[in-house]
Amino acid sequence: MRKKVIFAASAALALASAFAFVDNVSVVLAWRRAFAECAGDASKMPEAFSGILPAFDCAAVDFSCVSTFIPFFGFTLLAIAVMRVMRGRKADAQTFPFFAAYDRFNVALGLVGTLWGIILIGYYDMETVTMASLMSCLHTALFSTLVAVVWVYVVVHPILIPLARNALAQDDFVAEDDDRALAEMLDDLRAAANGVGSILEREEEAVRGFSATLSSSGEAIEALAASVRDTAEAVRERDERIAAMYDERAKALSAAHDAAIAKMSQTLDSLVATLRDSAKASADETASAVKAAIAAIEEERKASDAAIAAAFEKRLGEMDAADMERRRKFAEALSVRLKEVEEAQKAREAQFDEILSGRIAKLSRESHDNAARADTAESALARIKAAIG
Repeated sequence: MRKKVIFAASAALALASAFAFVDNVSVVLAWRRAFAECAGDASKMPEAFSGILPAFDCAAVDFSCVSTFIPFFGFTLLAIAVMRVMRGRKADAQTFPFFAAYDRFNVALGLVGTLWGIILIGYYDMETVTMASLMSCLHTALFSTLVAVVWVYVVVHPILIPLARNALAQDDFVAEDDDRALAEMLDDLRAAANGVGSILEREEEAVRGFSATLSSSGEAIEALAASVRDTAEAVRERDERIAAMYDERAKALSAAHDAAIAKMSQTLDSLVATLRDSAKASADETASAVKAAIAAIEEERKASDAAIAAAFEKRLGEMDAADMERRRKFAEALSVRLKEVEEAQKAREAQFDEILSGRIAKLSRESHDNAARADTAESALARIKAAIG
């Protein structure tokens, strides 16, 4: 029963970690496509990426996929080992449920993730690289090693191996009293004893090589930090120069804008004054012309009346007193003539009044139009000043 529980739990965790690993790979592919489209320009890169399984995006903590592959691989090996025991296969008590070099394999994966995170920095354009981009690369470099170390020394040895071995019965392991197994174990021990010196020497050389690698990595990280500081200083100086240039340009544009507004206001004021003076002069000229025309008409009418009266009086003085009939007839004819003259005079006055009224109406309309244009110009000036203000 305990073996079934261990198998079910390890299979479920292996499936979940497989989903996390697949989502991490899709996140890395999305980052690779965006990086290729931006041509290494860190300022154009998106702030976050999402995989094909957004629920597992929280597990995509680095771009080497080591932090999700290690638990997936470990739980898969655990499930396979328990399943083999459930099918009747004997387990090796020394290595169950993993293989002999499992610890070194995980640590090596962590170092690969570290090297990959440092290599990623070189792909960015140094002119546009930001501190966020550098921190994401360092995050990949350090987090992969951290996951490998925590998995081996905090999860595997203290938890998974004791839990898996306690779930198995004694007869599930290779029997210690089996002569053949004992002979093989003794042969292995002899071979191990004979080669222990060479193994220790190789391990010592490996430790020295690893120490040298760590030293070179430390120097590379220090050089990278110095480069990051120089880049940040250059970016800060460039931002200061751009800010200064922007302030100067803004001041120049503001001065030019104020000068243009002042010139436009002055031009509009002069235009309105000109229109106002023109309308006033036109109205004055129209009134003077009307008054002069009326005065001329009155003078002409008075002169005509005086001439008619003088002619009539002269004609009456020349009449013969004896010729009353002739005078009567002449008076009648004169009366008829006077009526005709009066009618003609009235018709002439009516015609003149009609012409004068048309002229006065036309002059009034022109004066009204000039006043309307002046009002329109003043309202336009007011709107322009309101819009500018």
